[in-house]
Amino acid sequence: MENRTTIQKGSLLLAEGTQLPASMFMTTAPCTPGWKQIQNVTIQGFKELIARAGWHFLFIATELEATIYGWNTETAVRKATRRITEQSQAAKYNCVEILRVEASRFLGIPFVRITAHSRQIQERGNLAAGRARISHASE
Repeated sequence: MENRTTIQKGSLLLAEGTQLPASMFMTTAPCTPGWKQIQNVTIQGFKELIARAGWHFLFIATELEATIYGWNTETAVRKATRRITEQSQAAKYNCVEILRVEASRFLGIPFVRITAHSRQIQERGNLAAGRARISHASE
């Protein structure tokens, strides 16, 4: 189920079923199929909670980008967000950090471009390869 969440710079999206430290409690809202948006914690606060629990919030350097053309900005943002989460899930990561959300026009046609980075939440400090790093129930 999709919800009308506000995707903006700094938004954190979490794959459904991602294992988190037992001490972490947060509010989430459905975002795209299989993903939810963290509502009550900033990215800095999230990093601190993960670190305090002794877990790791790994940054993946590869930039993800999705551009959607369309007259309805809200629908375009939702579709671009879905593309970003699909890219991250295909690479077997369990979190996405939104870097930029840009709404603009090209030859009079409106478009939305979202740029993001995948993140990985895990107990171990080293990044496992591919399928071994899946820590959510959707796979």
